[in-house]
Amino acid sequence: MLGWMIIALVLSIPAHAQDGLKTIDNSGGGQIVYGPLAGQSSLQGAMATMLRNVHDHFGDRPAIDGFYQARGTNSVATFFTLTAKSPAGKRIRGMVIVSLAKPGQTADGAIMYDDADRFAKTWSAMMRQLNQVWHRDHPQPAQSSQPGGASAPPHAVQPLHQTVFPDGSGTVGLPDGWRITGSNHGSVWADGPNGESVALAVIRHMIDPNNQFMLGNGRRVPAGSAISPCCDLLRAWLASAQLPGGSAPSFHMISSSMMQPGQGGSGGVVIVGELDNHDGKGPLRTKLQLSKLGGAPGSGTWDMMVFRLSVPTRLADQEGPTLAAIGSSLRQDARAIRMEGDAETRAINERAESGRKAQSKIDEAHYQSNRDIDATRTEQAKRNQAFDNYLLDQTVVQYNETGEHGTTGYATANWLVTQFPNQFQYVPTKDFVKPTDY
Repeated sequence: MLGWMIIALVLSIPAHAQDGLKTIDNSGGGQIVYGPLAGQSSLQGAMATMLRNVHDHFGDRPAIDGFYQARGTNSVATFFTLTAKSPAGKRIRGMVIVSLAKPGQTADGAIMYDDADRFAKTWSAMMRQLNQVWHRDHPQPAQSSQPGGASAPPHAVQPLHQTVFPDGSGTVGLPDGWRITGSNHGSVWADGPNGESVALAVIRHMIDPNNQFMLGNGRRVPAGSAISPCCDLLRAWLASAQLPGGSAPSFHMISSSMMQPGQGGSGGVVIVGELDNHDGKGPLRTKLQLSKLGGAPGSGTWDMMVFRLSVPTRLADQEGPTLAAIGSSLRQDARAIRMEGDAETRAINERAESGRKAQSKIDEAHYQSNRDIDATRTEQAKRNQAFDNYLLDQTVVQYNETGEHGTTGYATANWLVTQFPNQFQYVPTKDFVKPTDY
């Protein structure tokens, strides 16, 4: 089974709190709960049991990212998030792992969790502790690699180290040997030691091929932009992925699905496929999350938000869960992004002021470019805030009698809008106002 493709698993098996599960308090924060799952002899039943235990303990159903299974193991893992009822309102993030030594035997399970804003930092230490106790409780014979041998605990996700972007606009968790190759405005690019790479929260500016203002009279395409009509997202991404002077990359789609509500953007898609850059390095298993930002029909320009995870196909099953964890570890600093945007805007305005002393025709063209850039940045800032709200499980609502806006948790917002539909309504991202909403 592909290491990072989400599989459909209906958790309909009844589950109850398990006796005999052990608890470890991690010294740096977070807890580990692990042990055999009496009465469970399948991975599906074991996973259902552990997720139900999480639900019963915190009083909220965990939202899972998908199921991952490393090739050569009989183990399945998933990341989850929830809002705890006890302690009330606390955001929790964690990971559930279930493992089965042999068909028909009792399955083992483990849960690692911590505060959502701290889990990326404490996860690695908890994973090391779990591996140690699991190996101790289940010593492997020398013949464990033979058919029928015991299944070792999963080592699907490498330890991540939360790393600050060079421009200070966010952080991302990276394994040993990885390095950040670029960042700006909350976006980041990073490469791994074996040909892996990620691009997270990257904004691509698209120019319609019929836009003569931007492309006429031999004008060059602005840096960071690509030519593509709206709004075939995969086609647009391939256009933006082509390196100057290089051949166009090819992409063979394996699966696609519409983006879930609340993930940002409009008309977003999640695509898994084989990417070949024709650079002699071979195919890359690539997961894309693409969504359209702004760009009114006929405007001639539009933007796209890109999340990309790529790994050499031969390593996809082994490293897919690690790349998924890297993507989930992104943390953007909204204040730093605003400051960075303000600094660039000031620099642009200073250049514009100097430009006013030159030809008036050049000045007017320059000012129009600035207005376009400011509009794009405003749209980007709103989308960045919408993405932050999604990560924090919160949203913006409006009190209709006064028009006032407020940001609150999704559960509270849903109650207000449902119970008082004439007084409260959700605020679309495009209607965010500064500085109240972002």
